[in-house]
Amino acid sequence: GITGVVQDPNRVPINQAAFTLPEAARAESGDVEPFYLVGRAIMPGYLSLIGVPILLGRDIEPADTAAFRAGAIPVVIGDDMARSLWGTGNPIGRRVEKVAAAADRMMLEVVGVYEAENDALGHSQDNFTIFVPSDPRSTSPSASRYIMLRTSSSAETLMPVIRGVVRTEVPQAAITG
Repeated sequence: GITGVVQDPNRVPINQAAFTLPEAARAESGDVEPFYLVGRAIMPGYLSLIGVPILLGRDIEPADTAAFRAGAIPVVIGDDMARSLWGTGNPIGRRVEKVAAAADRMMLEVVGVYEAENDALGHSQDNFTIFVPSDPRSTSPSASRYIMLRTSSSAETLMPVIRGVVRTEVPQAAITG
Protein backbone atom coordinates (compact mmCIF):
# COMPACT_ATOMS: atom_id res chain seq x y z
CA GLY A 1 0.00 0.00 0.00
CA ILE A 2 2.84 2.53 0.50
CA THR A 3 3.99 3.91 -2.86
CA GLY A 4 6.39 6.61 -1.70
CA VAL A 5 8.24 7.84 1.38
CA VAL A 6 10.32 10.96 1.87
CA GLN A 7 11.71 12.87 4.82
CA ASP A 8 10.45 16.46 5.00
CA PRO A 9 13.01 18.56 6.93
CA ASN A 10 10.36 21.29 7.35
CA ARG A 11 12.90 24.11 7.12
CA VAL A 12 12.89 27.40 5.27
CA PRO A 13 16.58 28.29 4.80
CA ILE A 14 15.74 31.28 2.59
CA ASN A 15 12.91 33.44 3.91
CA GLN A 16 12.04 36.46 1.77
CA ALA A 17 15.69 37.15 0.99
CA ALA A 18 16.61 39.58 -1.79
CA PHE A 19 18.30 38.06 -4.83
CA THR A 20 19.47 39.40 -8.15
CA LEU A 21 20.99 38.13 -11.36
CA PRO A 22 24.79 37.86 -11.34
CA GLU A 23 26.52 41.11 -12.35
CA ALA A 24 27.25 40.08 -15.96
CA ALA A 25 23.64 38.96 -16.52
CA ARG A 26 22.29 42.18 -14.95
CA ALA A 27 24.41 44.31 -17.28
CA GLU A 28 23.28 42.25 -20.28
CA SER A 29 19.56 42.45 -19.45
CA GLY A 30 19.56 45.92 -17.88
CA ASP A 31 17.57 44.50 -14.96
CA VAL A 32 18.99 45.63 -11.61
CA GLU A 33 15.88 45.31 -9.42
CA PRO A 34 16.13 42.64 -6.73
CA PHE A 35 13.46 39.97 -6.38
CA TYR A 36 12.55 38.02 -3.27
CA LEU A 37 12.74 34.29 -2.71
CA VAL A 38 11.37 31.85 -0.21
CA GLY A 39 13.47 28.70 -0.29
CA ARG A 40 12.04 25.53 1.15
CA ALA A 41 14.43 22.67 2.00
CA ILE A 42 13.42 19.34 0.51
CA MET A 43 14.80 15.86 0.16
CA PRO A 44 15.07 14.04 -3.20
CA GLY A 45 11.67 12.70 -4.28
CA TYR A 46 9.61 15.28 -2.33
CA LEU A 47 8.10 17.03 -5.37
CA SER A 48 7.16 13.73 -6.99
CA LEU A 49 5.63 12.48 -3.73
CA ILE A 50 3.33 15.50 -3.43
CA GLY A 51 2.44 15.31 -7.15
CA VAL A 52 4.23 18.40 -8.45
CA PRO A 53 5.48 17.81 -11.99
CA ILE A 54 8.95 18.90 -13.09
CA LEU A 55 8.39 20.72 -16.38
CA LEU A 56 12.01 21.19 -17.33
CA GLY A 57 15.30 19.84 -16.03
CA ARG A 58 15.33 17.60 -12.99
CA ASP A 59 14.37 17.24 -9.34
CA ILE A 60 16.75 17.61 -6.39
CA GLU A 61 19.18 14.65 -6.22
CA PRO A 62 21.09 13.14 -3.27
CA ALA A 63 24.44 14.52 -4.48
CA ASP A 64 23.07 18.09 -4.52
CA THR A 65 23.68 18.55 -0.79
CA ALA A 66 27.45 18.74 -1.48
CA ALA A 67 26.92 22.20 -3.04
CA PHE A 68 26.47 23.70 0.42
CA ARG A 69 30.17 23.19 1.00
CA ALA A 70 31.34 24.88 -2.20
CA GLY A 71 29.80 26.27 -5.35
CA ALA A 72 26.31 27.16 -6.41
CA ILE A 73 23.39 25.48 -4.66
CA PRO A 74 21.12 23.56 -7.07
CA VAL A 75 17.49 24.72 -6.95
CA VAL A 76 14.15 23.88 -8.52
CA ILE A 77 12.21 27.04 -9.33
CA GLY A 78 8.61 27.69 -10.31
CA ASP A 79 7.70 28.39 -13.91
CA ASP A 80 6.47 31.80 -12.72
CA MET A 81 10.02 32.77 -11.69
CA ALA A 82 11.48 31.31 -14.89
CA ARG A 83 9.14 33.42 -17.06
CA SER A 84 9.69 36.56 -15.00
CA LEU A 85 13.49 36.41 -15.11
CA TRP A 86 14.28 34.75 -18.43
CA GLY A 87 11.09 35.02 -20.51
CA THR A 88 10.97 32.15 -22.98
CA GLY A 89 14.70 31.40 -22.57
CA ASN A 90 15.87 28.17 -20.98
CA PRO A 91 16.48 28.77 -17.24
CA ILE A 92 18.43 25.53 -16.66
CA GLY A 93 21.99 26.37 -15.63
CA ARG A 94 21.17 30.03 -14.96
CA ARG A 95 22.23 31.52 -11.66
CA VAL A 96 20.96 34.07 -9.16
CA GLU A 97 22.84 35.50 -6.21
CA LYS A 98 21.82 36.77 -2.81
CA VAL A 99 22.03 40.52 -2.25
CA ALA A 100 24.20 40.44 0.87
CA ALA A 101 27.53 41.21 2.46
CA ALA A 102 30.46 39.12 1.23
CA ALA A 103 30.29 36.81 4.27
CA ASP A 104 26.61 35.99 3.60
CA ARG A 105 26.88 35.42 -0.17
CA MET A 106 24.83 32.64 -1.71
CA MET A 107 24.74 31.55 -5.35
CA LEU A 108 21.87 29.42 -6.64
CA GLU A 109 21.83 27.47 -9.90
CA VAL A 110 18.60 26.36 -11.57
CA VAL A 111 18.48 22.60 -12.20
CA GLY A 112 14.72 22.21 -12.59
CA VAL A 113 11.43 24.03 -13.10
CA TYR A 114 8.16 22.98 -11.46
CA GLU A 115 4.63 24.02 -12.36
CA ALA A 116 3.81 26.85 -9.93
CA GLU A 117 0.09 26.70 -10.78
CA ASN A 118 0.07 23.19 -9.36
CA ASP A 119 0.00 24.83 -5.90
CA ALA A 120 3.08 23.07 -4.57
CA LEU A 121 2.95 22.62 -0.82
CA GLY A 122 4.84 25.59 0.58
CA HIS A 123 4.49 27.76 -2.55
CA SER A 124 4.30 31.45 -1.66
CA GLN A 125 2.07 33.78 -3.61
CA ASP A 126 3.99 36.94 -2.60
CA ASN A 127 7.52 35.83 -3.48
CA PHE A 128 9.04 33.30 -5.81
CA THR A 129 9.20 29.92 -4.11
CA ILE A 130 12.18 27.72 -4.79
CA PHE A 131 13.09 24.28 -3.51
CA VAL A 132 16.64 23.67 -2.31
CA PRO A 133 18.33 20.49 -1.11
CA SER A 134 18.37 20.07 2.63
CA ASP A 135 21.64 21.45 4.04
CA PRO A 136 23.50 18.56 5.70
CA ARG A 137 25.22 21.04 8.04
CA SER A 138 21.85 21.89 9.65
CA THR A 139 21.71 19.48 12.54
CA SER A 140 19.73 21.58 14.98
CA PRO A 141 17.97 19.30 17.47
CA SER A 142 15.03 21.72 17.50
CA ALA A 143 14.45 21.29 13.75
CA SER A 144 11.26 19.36 13.13
CA ARG A 145 11.59 16.35 10.89
CA TYR A 146 8.66 14.65 9.26
CA ILE A 147 8.29 11.51 7.20
CA MET A 148 5.68 11.82 4.48
CA LEU A 149 4.05 8.74 2.97
CA ARG A 150 1.99 8.28 -0.18
CA THR A 151 -0.31 5.32 -0.31
CA SER A 152 -2.12 3.56 -3.13
CA SER A 153 -5.27 3.25 -1.03
CA SER A 154 -6.87 5.01 1.90
CA ALA A 155 -4.20 5.91 4.46
CA GLU A 156 -6.62 5.21 7.33
CA THR A 157 -6.37 1.48 6.68
CA LEU A 158 -2.56 1.57 6.86
CA MET A 159 -2.17 3.88 9.87
CA PRO A 160 -2.38 1.14 12.53
CA VAL A 161 0.46 -0.79 10.83
CA ILE A 162 2.54 2.39 10.34
CA ARG A 163 2.01 3.45 13.97
CA GLY A 164 3.06 -0.02 15.16
CA VAL A 165 6.28 0.02 13.13
CA VAL A 166 7.17 3.54 14.29
CA ARG A 167 6.46 2.74 17.95
CA THR A 168 8.68 -0.35 17.70
CA GLU A 169 11.55 1.30 15.79
CA VAL A 170 11.47 4.85 17.25
CA PRO A 171 9.44 4.79 20.47
CA GLN A 172 10.05 8.48 21.27
CA ALA A 173 8.72 9.71 17.89
CA ALA A 174 5.51 11.69 17.74
CA ILE A 175 2.98 10.33 15.26
CA THR A 176 0.45 12.64 13.57
CA GLY A 177 -1.97 12.02 10.77
